[in-house]
Amino acid sequence: MNHIPLRFGSIGDTVAWVQQVLGDIGYPIAERTGQFDVSTLRTVIAFQKAHNLPPDGVVEANTWMIIERYAAAKSQNTERLPNAEPPVAASPLALTQNPIVRRPSGWVKV
Repeated sequence: MNHIPLRFGSIGDTVAWVQQVLGDIGYPIAERTGQFDVSTLRTVIAFQKAHNLPPDGVVEANTWMIIERYAAAKSQNTERLPNAEPPVAASPLALTQNPIVRRPSGWVKV
């Protein structure tokens, strides 16, 4: 698909969709407002770095392609997502390495 590049200052439903997808795959988005703000810029740069793309913060053709792959995989309920893992802090595995759970007696490390 051919998309208009999104960058800092862009607004609209397409920005909100990108924010939604990035949030769904584990990249932190402060708010999904449809405004390409500083939080979105930082998240796009982190996504680009994780996927060996130039970390310029612009959602252009290559960034679009990978984001759309994630969206397609999610819509098909596919467990294996394309080519890169989300940041370690957002990885489901990171949550199981030293899980802390709440028990009636309080919070405990499992």
